[in-house]
Amino acid sequence: MKSSNLFFLLVFLSISLNLNPNSSEKIQKFDDEVFKWLRTFAEVIEATKRNAYELPPVDQMMTKAIDAFMQYDRHGTLLNPTDFKNLSDMTSGEFCGIGIMLGIKNQNDDHIVILDVVQDGPASKVGVKPADKIVTINNKPLKKMNSDEIVKQLKGPKGTQVTIDVLRGESSEQNSGRQTFKITRDVIKEENSLCYYLKDLDIYYIHLALFTQQASHQIEQLLQKTQNKKIKGIIFDLRNNSGGLLHSAIDISGYILPKDSLVVYTKNRDNKIVESYKTTRDPILTQKIPMIFIVNEMTASAAEILVGTVKFYSQNEKNKNLSNVFVIGAQTCGKGSVQEIMPVSNECALKLTICHYFLADNNCVQGTGIKPDFIVEQKYPPTKDIKWMQDIIKNEMKSEAEKERAEKEKKEDEQKDFKTKRRDLISADYQIQTAANMISMLDLLNKCDSDKVATREKTLKTLKKNLAIGDTTEVEQV
Repeated sequence: MKSSNLFFLLVFLSISLNLNPNSSEKIQKFDDEVFKWLRTFAEVIEATKRNAYELPPVDQMMTKAIDAFMQYDRHGTLLNPTDFKNLSDMTSGEFCGIGIMLGIKNQNDDHIVILDVVQDGPASKVGVKPADKIVTINNKPLKKMNSDEIVKQLKGPKGTQVTIDVLRGESSEQNSGRQTFKITRDVIKEENSLCYYLKDLDIYYIHLALFTQQASHQIEQLLQKTQNKKIKGIIFDLRNNSGGLLHSAIDISGYILPKDSLVVYTKNRDNKIVESYKTTRDPILTQKIPMIFIVNEMTASAAEILVGTVKFYSQNEKNKNLSNVFVIGAQTCGKGSVQEIMPVSNECALKLTICHYFLADNNCVQGTGIKPDFIVEQKYPPTKDIKWMQDIIKNEMKSEAEKERAEKEKKEDEQKDFKTKRRDLISADYQIQTAANMISMLDLLNKCDSDKVATREKTLKTLKKNLAIGDTTEVEQV
């Protein structure tokens, strides 16, 4: 008798979901279609229950069916209980795992590369290193797994164990390079923001990987440190930052912009403003100090809101403290849609696009992104083949003593911890070097020829004339 009422229950749900008494014709048509197909869905379930040779696992089938319905929404999905919890853990900046950062796995790869290892984390303690390639997890080959499935396998309750097999070094296809590690999962506090002081240049470098609950507090502390001493400028690295919590981006905007500045607002499908977000505090940065934001094609969502908003206010002559704020790098992702996480029954949640973001200049980020003031493409280290050839040429010209010294330096480099290596990478990064050069020139101009940097417009013109940055150099044939 209960099963015979399934159809009527579904119909009731379809009608009760229409909460707006003044529904438009479009909404009415949607309701009619839902009503029609819910009947078909109920008939399929009933026929399966009565006649199927084997009854399917209902949980799996239902989550797949709902997720298929959500495919129309590029950023929407149904989060099962595990995915819902993982999302909550990620935005809080704390979860249980083994403490590694993974690359992206291609569909046909039989391994995934470890990009970084959290210092003093579970993986680090047992000897796992950056550049190791995971080939199995708990004896399961990675061939048919995607990156998300691999992350799920590695995460788990505190105190539980996971076993991974890795390939190390150039002998990727050889069993001689294979090592097995048993790792006990523990709480991992993600370090989503880092700050370094470039001592020789008198510049602070801040890197933010994700906007989380902890990130805004970390950035606040870091910016307050920069105010304790007179420095030349700040580099704010938002490359590969995929976004995160909107309120974190609003908070960080408040450390830079004047109080009550409009940061972003949202519009729904009827083009009506749903919510507006303003800064609520006095800024930390009160001096006219050069600040260079670095972005790339992977800078998205909340990161684009922060960069776009700060860039907009820096162009207003009233905000003299922001006239030396610039953006360099590549045009950003253009992800300006708003997803809301809506808890539903069975410990699941619905991730649904409900609005689009509009910046203070009334422009929508979606599909367009933020164009930097200076296009500066990243220049990467030479390939292995080129480096190998360079090493051969250099070694041919070295004495035996120089070769021994070079070999010793190579071994010392291999033994460096990842924080030391990260410092080395920062000092060799082309986009960071470009930002540092801009700050040094601005500091020099402020001291020697302040009229050329009196306004943002003048400063842009001066920098483009005196620095060969990206696409700003005009070339004429002679």
